[in-house]
Amino acid sequence: MLTDGPARVLSRLFDKVSTTDNTPYCCIPLALKFRSEVCGGEARIRKYCEEIARQGGARVAEILDTGVLGGSSSSFQRCCFTNVRLPLTPVELAIDKSCGRKAAKLMQELTPAEYETYLPIKFYDGQFWCRVSNQI
Repeated sequence: MLTDGPARVLSRLFDKVSTTDNTPYCCIPLALKFRSEVCGGEARIRKYCEEIARQGGARVAEILDTGVLGGSSSSFQRCCFTNVRLPLTPVELAIDKSCGRKAAKLMQELTPAEYETYLPIKFYDGQFWCRVSNQI
């Protein structure tokens, strides 16, 4: 039995990872059946999600008057998300490019608090990018 020593303190950090509700595990067989019978199987789901991500990313980029990472014919488009360039530059923020990652991290941390949403924002190749994803 562990005492209140360092090992027990460390163990307590992992006592509760998230929810203790085991219901999601009970749903797996029905979820797989749904994905197969209603959605048409994993290959069809993947094709659908890739297409929605491609179309959605292109539309967001059109609205923002920017572009998507890798362009429309890129293998970057063969997944269930896309990265859209944000219409924002280090110059407009009055920061040096070397501070781009810190600025992206700050924006990413502020969006849940200020706008009640989560936007994965990264600074890459001198530009700010936001990942847009979808799931079935």
